[in-house]
Amino acid sequence: MKNKPNVTGINFEKNERQPYQKGFFGRLVTIIITLIGILFVAWLLFNPVKVRPTAADYVKSFDRIAAEQNMPERLNAAPASGEANVEYSLTQYGLSLIVSQDADGYLTALVLKTDPAVPAAAGWKRLTTAELRDRFLLTLKALDKSWTHTLLYSTFDQLGIDLDKPLSGHTPGAQTIETEGLKLNLSHDQEQFDFSAILDILAE
Repeated sequence: MKNKPNVTGINFEKNERQPYQKGFFGRLVTIIITLIGILFVAWLLFNPVKVRPTAADYVKSFDRIAAEQNMPERLNAAPASGEANVEYSLTQYGLSLIVSQDADGYLTALVLKTDPAVPAAAGWKRLTTAELRDRFLLTLKALDKSWTHTLLYSTFDQLGIDLDKPLSGHTPGAQTIETEGLKLNLSHDQEQFDFSAILDILAE
């Protein structure tokens, strides 16, 4: 079958579609959007959004880090659904850890404290300053792996506590600071201490 003659007089082969060319403002908008994207990614890298972990994930992290550090403490079982506060007994040194969660299972607070049923001399005072310091760090590191000894020292400095000296040697009292998205409280006397991390101000 023969092709029909071109009766329009238009040479379609010579009038090929030209690539779309952005104008000045189009290119400017593209550059601005690209820069905003780069700045946003950079901000996320240097200022990661802290997300509250679940209580179950916290328990897993605590036990894993304790095992890596050769510490005897273990939480083992995650809080059951609906349990607002679960107290774990860390019998090795007369300590206990209270893990609080909301209705959705997300962690809201931690309290590392002495067990009043265990005399200080038979419990937490048997810990060396380094061992007690490592227990504080374990409690926080299981929450957020970015915690380091340097950050822990800095935080306790703000609480007025020198982590290289026995806690019982410091002036008894209570201090509270806000740092790293947490509200930290430490109260102690010669027989007991109560260290809490409240997560209510942690970004969700």
